[in-house]
Amino acid sequence: MAKRVRHAGIILLVASALLLVFVRAAAELDFQRVKNGKTPILTFSSDYLSDGGSFEYVGLGYVVTCLHRKEWHSREITYRKGTLLNFWVEVPLLLSNQDASVKDTSLSSKCKA
Repeated sequence: MAKRVRHAGIILLVASALLLVFVRAAAELDFQRVKNGKTPILTFSSDYLSDGGSFEYVGLGYVVTCLHRKEWHSREITYRKGTLLNFWVEVPLLLSNQDASVKDTSLSSKCKA
């Protein structure tokens, strides 16, 4: 009985690690595609945001946002453009830098909303 529990625990650990690797790879692939002006291929939902033209793609465990946000500064209106990658859960293995959940803001993004 103890061997079964141990084997089940090992299988669960390996399956979890493989899922994390898949989520990380899928998120990176879709992020790079959106950043280069292409449509992501591993997302299952997309929606316009009401902030001036941003578009959000939702994948398994992550969200890629093509940012085109209106910002008001006193009497001046500016647009913030870029690409964001956010993970649903903050797991240190998924993140590539020190920010909590935002991978990158590419202000020279070619994303098309």
